[in-house]
Amino acid sequence: MYFVVCSLTKPTSMQKSLLIATIVLFTVCSTAAFGQYNQRLDDKSINKPVKNELRLNMLSSMLGLLDVNYERFLSDNSGLGFSTILSLESKENASIRSMLVPYFRVYFGKGYASGAFVEANAAIAREAYPNYSYTITGMGYLVDKTYQYQTTFGLGTAFGYKMVGRNGIVGEFSLGLGRLFGNSYTELYPRVGICIGKRW
Repeated sequence: MYFVVCSLTKPTSMQKSLLIATIVLFTVCSTAAFGQYNQRLDDKSINKPVKNELRLNMLSSMLGLLDVNYERFLSDNSGLGFSTILSLESKENASIRSMLVPYFRVYFGKGYASGAFVEANAAIAREAYPNYSYTITGMGYLVDKTYQYQTTFGLGTAFGYKMVGRNGIVGEFSLGLGRLFGNSYTELYPRVGICIGKRW
C-alpha cells in the first residue's frame, strides 16, 4: 500500500517516460486524424455537388394532372430540365391530355441550385376539343358530340423558391403561366406547383 501511494505521489523515471510517450503518441494520432478529416473535406470526389433532381408536383396531381419533373444542374446557379404531364381526368373535364415542358432556370440563393429562381419554359401540348354535329329529325334535332385531337406549342415563365435538406430531399414552390399559340382550345397552361423530390 505504501509503495502504491509513493508511486502515485512521486512518479519514477520509467513512469515519466511512459507518460511522455503516451502524450506524444496521442498528439501524433490526433494530428493524423485531423489531417485526414481535412483531406476528406477538401476531396472534390467526395464533396462533388449532385447534378440530378427528380420531383413530383403534389399540387397538380391533386388537381388532376400527374406532373413529374427532372432537372439537370449546369452550374451552382442554373439548371435545365423538363416536366412530363399526363391528365388524370377524362377529356370531358380536361382538354389538355398530355404536355412536355422543357425549361431553363436561374437560381439566386446562396446554396447550390437553391433559393429563389426564375424560369423560362416552352410547351408541347396534346389537346382534345369537342366537335358537335347536328342532325335534323321530325322531332327536332340530335346533337352528336365527338372529340378531335391536336398538338400545339407554347411559351411561358415562372418564378419560385427551392429548399434543399441535408439528405437531398427537395421542397419547391412555383407560380407561373404560359400561352399556347395557334388554334389552341385551351390557350393557357399553368406552371403552378408544390413539389417534393430528391437529388442524387
